[in-house]
Amino acid sequence: MNKNSEKIFLSEEEIRSFIHSLRNNAATLSAAFSNIRRKSGEAENYQRHFKSISRKLSDTERLILNLSVCSLGVHPVLQSEPAGELLEQLVSASLKTYSREGVSLRVTGSVREGSLINCDRTLIGALIDNLIKNAFEALPSENGSLMISSGVRDEETLFLNISDNGPGYSDSAACGAGLGLRASRLIALSHKGELTLKSLPVSGTRAELRLPLSGKASV
Repeated sequence: MNKNSEKIFLSEEEIRSFIHSLRNNAATLSAAFSNIRRKSGEAENYQRHFKSISRKLSDTERLILNLSVCSLGVHPVLQSEPAGELLEQLVSASLKTYSREGVSLRVTGSVREGSLINCDRTLIGALIDNLIKNAFEALPSENGSLMISSGVRDEETLFLNISDNGPGYSDSAACGAGLGLRASRLIALSHKGELTLKSLPVSGTRAELRLPLSGKASV
């Protein structure tokens, strides 16, 4: 075997140490960024740089979590959450990070009040980040369009659909999907849910997330 083509295998302990170091670095950067932002006021010339730094920090945290999920497995810490509020908050946060000017964005749907879901908020947030980031990156440079819809089906399943008008993908490309999609599917499975992609070369891609609801809040 060519020495330069050899794969490097890390032990679980080494992977955990690597991820821990990355997380510490990201946390330090995030704290420093927050302090600088607080002291700089609202000067317009700073805000553009802040948004760029904030996006890179979010990307770093997302990559760390994806690596952790794919290499060490998913270990959700489940808590009961109001499903509608959870989706609204996580989608809004992701759009704030990854949206860009010139894109036609439509967000529709509602979740019945009182619907509950048992989930790990951090993991579901990372899953949604992965899907929304991928959708924005797939959009054409002009006339990009993104549609996000959510709701409840059969009174027991929470759904989130994210559709873009990018080029779509072939079956072979889908089989070679990247770390983010692999991690997202593992996260969905760990919550007894499902993540599927539907794509046609002309009409773009639609990611469909399904998660089971745990019941209704008592009145």
